[in-house]
Amino acid sequence: MLAVMAYAHFFAKRYDEAATCAEQALHEKHQYHVALRIAAASHALAGRLVPAQAAVKALQTIDPNLRIASLRDQTPLVSKPDRTRYEQGLRKAGLPE
Repeated sequence: MLAVMAYAHFFAKRYDEAATCAEQALHEKHQYHVALRIAAASHALAGRLVPAQAAVKALQTIDPNLRIASLRDQTPLVSKPDRTRYEQGLRKAGLPE
């Protein structure tokens, strides 16, 4: 539930709240792919690159082949502006294309 709340905050452009919810979700489940992705994007767009990059590093430990392009299939975002912002955050956090 916390990861879903994090996404809701993210798409409402409340990156601090999104990051907080994502971090709380990660306290419950440290390798939760969904929470790591939104934590990375939220921290990056809030200007906190160190925790954003740490989330990407954890993601790459779980899935070394993870790329922004591969997330397009895993994250069915209908809104092009939302998808663009999400990918921008992940790119800024260091996730490869």
